[in-house]
Amino acid sequence: MCFAERAPAKPAPASCSGRWGAWHERWDGRGYPDGLAGEKIPLESRIIFVCDSYHAMTTDRPYRKRLSHPEAVRRLRDASGTQLDPRVVEACLVVIARLRAAS
Repeated sequence: MCFAERAPAKPAPASCSGRWGAWHERWDGRGYPDGLAGEKIPLESRIIFVCDSYHAMTTDRPYRKRLSHPEAVRRLRDASGTQLDPRVVEACLVVIARLRAAS
Protein backbone atom coordinates (compact mmCIF):
# COMPACT_ATOMS: atom_id res chain seq x y z
CA MET A 1 0.00 0.00 0.00
CA CYS A 2 1.45 3.37 -0.98
CA PHE A 3 1.33 6.56 1.04
CA ALA A 4 -1.45 8.02 -1.12
CA GLU A 5 -3.67 5.04 -0.28
CA ARG A 6 -3.02 5.49 3.46
CA ALA A 7 -3.60 9.25 3.53
CA PRO A 8 -7.04 10.49 4.56
CA ALA A 9 -9.21 11.81 1.74
CA LYS A 10 -9.90 15.10 3.52
CA PRO A 11 -8.68 18.49 2.32
CA ALA A 12 -5.99 20.13 4.43
CA PRO A 13 -7.13 22.92 6.75
CA ALA A 14 -6.69 26.43 5.39
CA SER A 15 -3.90 27.02 7.92
CA CYS A 16 -1.83 24.38 6.10
CA SER A 17 -2.27 25.75 2.59
CA GLY A 18 0.92 27.83 2.66
CA ARG A 19 3.05 24.90 3.79
CA TRP A 20 1.48 22.32 1.50
CA GLY A 21 0.85 24.57 -1.48
CA ALA A 22 4.55 25.06 -2.23
CA TRP A 23 5.27 21.48 -3.29
CA HIS A 24 6.07 22.52 -6.87
CA GLU A 25 8.89 24.73 -5.67
CA ARG A 26 12.36 23.49 -6.56
CA TRP A 27 15.36 23.36 -4.26
CA ASP A 28 17.29 25.55 -6.73
CA GLY A 29 14.53 28.19 -6.85
CA ARG A 30 13.36 27.46 -10.39
CA GLY A 31 9.93 26.12 -9.39
CA TYR A 32 6.52 27.72 -8.97
CA PRO A 33 4.37 29.43 -7.83
CA ASP A 34 6.75 31.72 -5.90
CA GLY A 35 10.25 30.73 -6.97
CA LEU A 36 11.22 29.78 -3.41
CA ALA A 37 14.57 28.08 -2.91
CA GLY A 38 16.25 25.88 -0.32
CA GLU A 39 15.15 26.26 3.28
CA LYS A 40 12.60 28.92 2.28
CA ILE A 41 10.42 26.10 0.93
CA PRO A 42 8.37 24.67 3.80
CA LEU A 43 9.66 21.28 4.92
CA GLU A 44 6.23 19.70 4.41
CA SER A 45 6.28 20.79 0.78
CA ARG A 46 9.79 19.42 0.23
CA ILE A 47 8.72 16.06 1.65
CA ILE A 48 5.58 15.92 -0.50
CA PHE A 49 7.60 16.75 -3.63
CA VAL A 50 9.98 13.82 -3.07
CA CYS A 51 7.21 11.37 -2.15
CA ASP A 52 5.03 12.41 -5.07
CA SER A 53 8.00 12.14 -7.45
CA TYR A 54 8.77 8.60 -6.30
CA HIS A 55 5.12 7.59 -6.50
CA ALA A 56 4.72 9.07 -9.98
CA MET A 57 7.80 7.22 -11.22
CA THR A 58 6.89 3.84 -9.73
CA THR A 59 3.26 3.61 -10.82
CA ASP A 60 1.88 2.99 -14.29
CA ARG A 61 0.75 6.09 -16.16
CA PRO A 62 -1.39 6.32 -19.28
CA TYR A 63 1.67 7.46 -21.21
CA ARG A 64 4.28 5.02 -19.82
CA LYS A 65 4.88 1.96 -17.67
CA ARG A 66 6.19 2.32 -14.14
CA LEU A 67 9.90 2.58 -13.57
CA SER A 68 11.74 0.03 -11.48
CA HIS A 69 12.62 0.91 -7.91
CA PRO A 70 16.37 1.16 -8.70
CA GLU A 71 15.67 3.50 -11.63
CA ALA A 72 13.39 5.69 -9.52
CA VAL A 73 16.05 5.88 -6.81
CA ARG A 74 18.65 6.86 -9.42
CA ARG A 75 16.39 9.62 -10.74
CA LEU A 76 15.65 10.95 -7.27
CA ARG A 77 19.37 11.11 -6.56
CA ASP A 78 19.95 12.83 -9.92
CA ALA A 79 17.38 15.50 -8.97
CA SER A 80 18.83 15.88 -5.47
CA GLY A 81 20.28 19.36 -5.03
CA THR A 82 18.51 20.85 -8.06
CA GLN A 83 14.82 19.97 -7.98
CA LEU A 84 14.77 18.19 -4.63
CA ASP A 85 16.15 18.83 -1.14
CA PRO A 86 19.11 16.42 -0.78
CA ARG A 87 18.43 15.70 2.91
CA VAL A 88 14.77 14.94 2.22
CA VAL A 89 15.70 12.65 -0.68
CA GLU A 90 18.04 10.61 1.52
CA ALA A 91 15.54 10.48 4.42
CA CYS A 92 12.73 9.36 2.10
CA LEU A 93 14.94 6.69 0.57
CA VAL A 94 15.59 5.30 4.06
CA VAL A 95 11.84 5.15 4.72
CA ILE A 96 11.12 3.60 1.32
CA ALA A 97 13.81 0.95 1.91
CA ARG A 98 12.29 0.09 5.30
CA LEU A 99 8.78 -0.15 3.85
CA ARG A 100 9.99 -2.36 1.01
CA ALA A 101 11.86 -4.61 3.45
CA ALA A 102 8.77 -4.95 5.65
CA SER A 103 6.45 -5.94 2.80
